[in-house]
Amino acid sequence: AFPNSFSFVIGGDGPEREHVQKAIVSYGMQQKIALLGKQENSAEFLAGIDVFLMTSSTEGLPLTLIEALQQGCFPAIAIQSGLIEIPLDKMGVRFSLDNPEPIFDFLSYLISLPKSKIKELQLENRNIILGKFDFAQYINTLTDYYSKAELSA
Repeated sequence: AFPNSFSFVIGGDGPEREHVQKAIVSYGMQQKIALLGKQENSAEFLAGIDVFLMTSSTEGLPLTLIEALQQGCFPAIAIQSGLIEIPLDKMGVRFSLDNPEPIFDFLSYLISLPKSKIKELQLENRNIILGKFDFAQYINTLTDYYSKAELSA
């Protein structure tokens, strides 16, 4: 069981929203889980959470995940979601949509840590991601790629 201080927020919308709402009610979790719908300011939303759960079955370049990591969130990523090159180590966890057990193991690990260690890991994770996925660098790389493609055409 998770401590009473835990709450879960779900940002975004999709075809499963009604199903998720019914599950929340059937498990009596209305006080612990909030469905917030689509978020216009993802940076503000992500700054207020500790763990980012990505359950997408497919993602090309999951920008929301990169934004979450840049905010210091710990990622829990479905194996099919992409960004395999992110080293998770202490940073987060990958899981199969058929077996979410690693998520609970990872959350239990986080719960066991002192808050100061969690903050330290969040900062470390953020710095890793900022070094690896800098948007300015990404734009420059794309620009160079398309410039070379135009020259060769």
